[in-house]
Amino acid sequence: MVDPEEFSGVEDLPILMDDVKCRGMESNLLSCPQLQLNASHDCTHMEDVAISCTGTRRCQNGEIALAGGQYVSEGTIQICLDGVWGTVCDDLWDPTDAGVVCNILGYTNGSAIALRGAHFGQGTGPIHLDNVICTGSETSLLDCRSSPHNCGHYEDAGVICPAPQDADANCTNGDIRLADGDNEYQGRVEVCLHGNWGTVCDDGWDNRDAGVVCNQLGYTGGFPSAVSNAGFGRGSGLIFLDNVDCDGTEPNLLQCRGNEPGNHNCGPSEDAGVFCPARPCIDGTLRLNDGFNPSNGRLEICVNEVWATVCGTGFTDEMAAAACTGMGLPSDGAFRSAEGLFGSPSSEGPFYVVDIQCPPARPTNCTFTTATPPGTCTHENDVGVFCPVAEGTPTLCTTGDIRLAGTFRPQQGRVEICINNQWGTICDDSWNQHSVNFVCTSLYDQSIVGEMVDPEEFSGGEDLPILMDDVKCRGTESNLLSCPQLQLNASHDCTHMEDVAISCNGTRRCRDGEIMLAGGQYESEGTIQICIDDVWGTVCDDLWDQTDAGVVCNVLGYTNGSAIALRGAHFGEGTGPIHLDNVICTGSENSLLDCRYSPHNCGHYEDAGVICPAPQDADTNCTNGEVRLADGDNEYQGRVEVCLHGNWGTVCDDRWDNRDARVVCNQLGYTGGVPFSVTRAGFGRGSGLIFLDNVDCDGTEPNLLQCRGNEPGNHNCGPSEDAGVYCP
Repeated sequence: MVDPEEFSGVEDLPILMDDVKCRGMESNLLSCPQLQLNASHDCTHMEDVAISCTGTRRCQNGEIALAGGQYVSEGTIQICLDGVWGTVCDDLWDPTDAGVVCNILGYTNGSAIALRGAHFGQGTGPIHLDNVICTGSETSLLDCRSSPHNCGHYEDAGVICPAPQDADANCTNGDIRLADGDNEYQGRVEVCLHGNWGTVCDDGWDNRDAGVVCNQLGYTGGFPSAVSNAGFGRGSGLIFLDNVDCDGTEPNLLQCRGNEPGNHNCGPSEDAGVFCPARPCIDGTLRLNDGFNPSNGRLEICVNEVWATVCGTGFTDEMAAAACTGMGLPSDGAFRSAEGLFGSPSSEGPFYVVDIQCPPARPTNCTFTTATPPGTCTHENDVGVFCPVAEGTPTLCTTGDIRLAGTFRPQQGRVEICINNQWGTICDDSWNQHSVNFVCTSLYDQSIVGEMVDPEEFSGGEDLPILMDDVKCRGTESNLLSCPQLQLNASHDCTHMEDVAISCNGTRRCRDGEIMLAGGQYESEGTIQICIDDVWGTVCDDLWDQTDAGVVCNVLGYTNGSAIALRGAHFGEGTGPIHLDNVICTGSENSLLDCRYSPHNCGHYEDAGVICPAPQDADTNCTNGEVRLADGDNEYQGRVEVCLHGNWGTVCDDRWDNRDARVVCNQLGYTGGVPFSVTRAGFGRGSGLIFLDNVDCDGTEPNLLQCRGNEPGNHNCGPSEDAGVYCP
């Protein structure tokens, strides 16, 4: 370029082009990137371009130029041979070869990125070199080993060199990082180019691309997952890559096929992200996640070098104490949390039923066994652990402690609970009699009569946080934090006008023959608990039938329909002694103790249960356990629907087979012949509730609700899994 003032006669001409930046690949000046024609510019004729084409020399052998890049330090490689510019084929092209190119061009302050597939556009002229193999010390690309080509220009090799302005940057070309994920293994993908971080557009983004990112970061093994649509939030900087198309073997994301860096048609709402597999953990390692402090949280265990959560099924306070010991934390007084109390991991991972044992002689030498959980388990059932805080730690209160406050009256007040060294109140949504009984028996060490009272009678709670909501104890828990409830820290809709307040207004212990139900979704169903000699215990299910169940329901005042007898600890295993076995009632008894029974030879896995007809069921059109077939071509076929507490609901097809179908058909009176089970909503999807899942009948049960399976209402299904039958 020379001074435009040396040339006259242009003052009256318009300035037609501005910001012209050719890349070396164009066939016409109008093909070069530039300001839009007719757009406003800020130039005068003092800035007119003037040049001098001063020589006629041809290029020198081995001379290199880069074309097509956004920066002068990147582009498709052009090399001179015999006075003619040509390109290099990308067969065997790697970072060592690219490094020789960058060194020749003077870009020596960082690593070179080798690019294939005409990444910056196809060159023109002959293809001079192929199968280039450099050692890295060459001063010319022609000093490297090479061979004649069998390529097309779609295979032209390219390079991104570290430009001088990159020297003081905090990242180097091709560096990768993950931003705004919940942990180091996930996030929005950001790539470094010429000292700047930029994002990747999700056009064409898939798991192979995610695999390259994860491998580059060292997160190998497992199954990486691609995330699109700014799943980890929108980036605020540049967008560097678009239409990325990796084959999964590339060592660097910039080496994947795709648009040249900086060329995109995206916005930040399309920023790509990844879930990478975590670095392998050591099998048997335990940890707590998402707790208030290091002594509590969701329990996770390393199985097959992958972190997994623990299903709450069968997980006891004793196992919680063993887990605390295994993590080197105090264990005396440890207890399990409610399922889902600490939320679920941010990415779907495995979960197991776990048994943890720590021998008393060597309490840190814990062992564990894992099993595949039943179909009832999802991440909503992830269990947590509360370990005691270390001795000597200053505390205001201990997590899980409860008290009655706001009055000097004995055995009554506002219920307050300690969580993370802070006292707070409990919202009364879903609060039930089991919850009242738990507080009273916990505070006064005896079974006493408790009831809810008006919270306005008790002062001083207005400045406390509301720590718990939707608490619904089932009567078997050892701590209020073990009761089903809204996830801690979740948003609630309560005010202090809804604080739980109770009165534990009696001191009597239970009466012989007194009955409670525990573990059900409704107060009219559950595992049977019966009092003998002031001690609560359970009933074994040997010979347990509907007549016996009917006596229980009558004793409890549920008299407006048929009772359903359930076996196999259907609502969960009880605690304490097993008082009765081989119960045989006539149906007229006023107490279960008036029935014939014998001493037991049972375990709590055989605890008897019942579903009673609740008062609200009286005005409904169906009774508990009633079944019907819907949307079949005739009365002998259709989607199975079962009645529970006055509502019709469907049955999930997990484990659904011909034995289950036989129970339905027999219950409807369609006996004889061979019934057939139907899965996958073969008779269409139901529109209401799903009541049953993992039904496992032996074929002899008189009622579908008496088959083994999940407790009613506990499922992991959708209406696309509604079960049906063909009856004979």
